[in-house]
Amino acid sequence: MLTPWIELSVWKDDLTRHVVDAVVNAANEELWHGGGLAGSLVKAGGFEIQEESKRFIATYGKVPTGQIAVTRAGRLPCNWIIHAVGPRWTGSQTSIDLLRAAIKNTLDYVCIRNTHIKTVAIPALRSGIFQFPLDLCTHTILETISLYFQGKQPISYLKEIHLVSNEDRTVASFKDAAENILGKMELSPSESPGTTPSSNVMLQIGQGQTLQIVQGCIELQTTDVIVNSGFLHDLKSGSVSQSIVKQAGLEMERELDKVNLSSDYQMVLVTKGFKLSCQYVFHVAWKFEKKQQVSSKSIYVCMHASSKQFVKFPLLHYVYKILSDGISLSENMPVPD
Repeated sequence: MLTPWIELSVWKDDLTRHVVDAVVNAANEELWHGGGLAGSLVKAGGFEIQEESKRFIATYGKVPTGQIAVTRAGRLPCNWIIHAVGPRWTGSQTSIDLLRAAIKNTLDYVCIRNTHIKTVAIPALRSGIFQFPLDLCTHTILETISLYFQGKQPISYLKEIHLVSNEDRTVASFKDAAENILGKMELSPSESPGTTPSSNVMLQIGQGQTLQIVQGCIELQTTDVIVNSGFLHDLKSGSVSQSIVKQAGLEMERELDKVNLSSDYQMVLVTKGFKLSCQYVFHVAWKFEKKQQVSSKSIYVCMHASSKQFVKFPLLHYVYKILSDGISLSENMPVPD
């Protein structure tokens, strides 16, 4: 965790296919995306990215080194491209300072200027054709991110920062820099040393919706909504529920003690997250005689109620099949009050 609200992770992935709200491009001052990462983004996202960049230059002029420009993302699986103009390596402190400025301006944009961004992907800017030494580059990026959030916390909806590369050496360098600056990073058991969440399963399950399967403790996740799984007559029973309630504290326990589900059955009960790193907890109440029906409908209800938020499910029966089969949020399925 970078902060109690923001998660930082290292990914081995192709940035042109990485599913986030915004990706950062290693741009030049003219925003001419002819080669390297910039060329790959235009090739995958469409020439409209280059056309919008040309209009930006015609309107505002060249982008100074250390500054950014923002365009839409064409056909890429993100909404925005942040074109960060870093320095060409000259061996001087000035090069390091300009790279820091590019990262800081990027963070200002995703944290302050654009409050629609919850996830951003950052590559090893300037480490390729611009000849910035790789380890110095990744160290500078991580140090700048760390210092940025050590200061005054910006009012932000940002939830995740992904450090992304499709090259093993760069992934390893990002990971080493993160551990040196932020401390030992916890890798999910499904991840191998030197790489991180790229080996998790991620599926596109609808327009603007993705399903990611992650191994970890549900009660420790940073998200908008956590889904709890309990039994009809006692929402605090079961190992998943006990872990969530223990982490959430006495306030949640008292809240659940007030609930009597035996007379007025509700499939999903909503409470605050209390001491959890989430806004809400959706408590799914199970009936033994209707497991599959409750499972299908409860997952639909949770997705419908939080259709524009991040939701973390425990391993409920049928959850993978239901989501990967593509339940539509507009499907004509009855939703309990």
